[in-house]
Amino acid sequence: MHGLSIESAGPTLDAKVSFLSRPDAYRDVAGEVVRRETHMSWVFLVGDLVYKLKKPVRFPYLDFSTIARREAACRAELRLNRALAPDIYLDVLPLVDIGKGFSIGGPGTPVDWLVFMKRHDERNMLEHAIDERRVEIPKLEQLVTALAQFYRAATPVFLSPAIHLADWKRSLAYNRRVLLDPRFGISAGLVPRIDRAQRLFLDGSCRNPSDRSAPISRNL
Repeated sequence: MHGLSIESAGPTLDAKVSFLSRPDAYRDVAGEVVRRETHMSWVFLVGDLVYKLKKPVRFPYLDFSTIARREAACRAELRLNRALAPDIYLDVLPLVDIGKGFSIGGPGTPVDWLVFMKRHDERNMLEHAIDERRVEIPKLEQLVTALAQFYRAATPVFLSPAIHLADWKRSLAYNRRVLLDPRFGISAGLVPRIDRAQRLFLDGSCRNPSDRSAPISRNL
C-alpha cells in the first residue's frame, strides 16, 4: 500500500519536476542537475546546492495534499533541522508561476515551495561510512550526545499512552504492508518476523496503557 498522489488545480507535478530538472532554472548556479526521488519528495542537486520539492501525496503519517500543507511542512523542516544543521538548511523558497513558465523566487504566484539547502558531501554520510567500514566510535558518541541534547530541549507534544501506543501499532501495520510489496524483493519470512518482534516489544513495554494517568510526550 502506497501513499495517494493528489494533483491540485494548477501546474502538474510533472511540469514542476521538468522545470527543476533544467540547469537554466537556477540563477547564478552552474552545473548538471542531479535528480533524486523518494516516496515523498523530489530532490535536485545543483553544484553545491540542493532544492527539495515535496510531492502532493497523503500517507497515514503525513499529508502534503495541498500547497498550504506543503509550505507548512517545508517551513517546519527548516525550523527543525536548522537546530541540528544550521549550515546545511538555508531557506524556504517559492516556486513561482510567471505565466510562461516557472521561476524560483521572484514576483508571481507561488505554486509550490522548495526547501533550499547546502549540498552535503555524500562520502561523509553514515551509510557510506558503514559500507566502507569507516565508522568511528568517538564520532558516533558525539552524534548520540548531540541528538540527546536536541531532544531534551525540544518542545514535547503530550499524548495519552493509549493514543501513543495505537499510533505506533498503526505505523507498524502500514510498514508491514509496504515492505511485503514484492517489488522490494524482501524475503517473505523476514518482514513478519521483524514485525512480530516489534509487536512483542510494544506489548511487553506498554502493558495496560489506559490505566496510566500521566501523559507521555513525543518530541517533534
